[in-house]
Amino acid sequence: MGFDDLLIFAILFWALYTINENLRMMTKSLHRLDNEVGQLSDRVFSVKIEEGQRETIWRKIRRGTAPPEVMESVRSIKGREKNMRKKEINDEPTKIEEGIYHPAIGKKKGKIVMIEDAPLLLEIYLDKFQEGGFDIKVFSIASKELVDEIAKDKPDIISMDIILPKISGYEMTKLLKKDKRTKDIPIIGFDNLGQPEEKNEAIDSGMDAYYVKAHYTPGEYINIIENHIKNYKSK
Repeated sequence: MGFDDLLIFAILFWALYTINENLRMMTKSLHRLDNEVGQLSDRVFSVKIEEGQRETIWRKIRRGTAPPEVMESVRSIKGREKNMRKKEINDEPTKIEEGIYHPAIGKKKGKIVMIEDAPLLLEIYLDKFQEGGFDIKVFSIASKELVDEIAKDKPDIISMDIILPKISGYEMTKLLKKDKRTKDIPIIGFDNLGQPEEKNEAIDSGMDAYYVKAHYTPGEYINIIENHIKNYKSK
């Protein structure tokens, strides 16, 4: 399989996964798919060089001269796609242990709970947050019962996906903000829903901020989380 085919495979895999996970929310899923694939494609095939300007990077990727963060993402996609194939052949799906803290590597900067239902993204961000100095606990399903667990943990911050299997990130945020034990924990919305009304709904539900996944590399998002923690603690 050529490199071009590999990138196309990654995009199609994510699109098909999204459809499969969100059939029960058909109206929102179809809108999300259109928005998500467009933004993901833009992120893979182009890089922002100046405000309002973009440059295609296909040739730079082939020559290995694309920006470091782009080459890192490409290597990550290739490596993970290869590992996924091995696991599929051996019938050993990737499993991340949920409900326990995975410790930070190096100097600890904070403690985060990440609620995210996409296994591949969860695996990537688990590694990156640990490398970035965060203890991280992950959950793929939001629920009323999860409020008690988060209340006992008292994390510094919560990263919240929106489209989730049981209840939405909006509803989970409302539950957390209504509970006196968790109402002061900052919650950052993180999904590919990019329409103004969707962002407004995130803030109205009680989220402290909202970011579109496809607009940020894992490193950039970790910096955002770190800054939110610093700002919250300085109040």
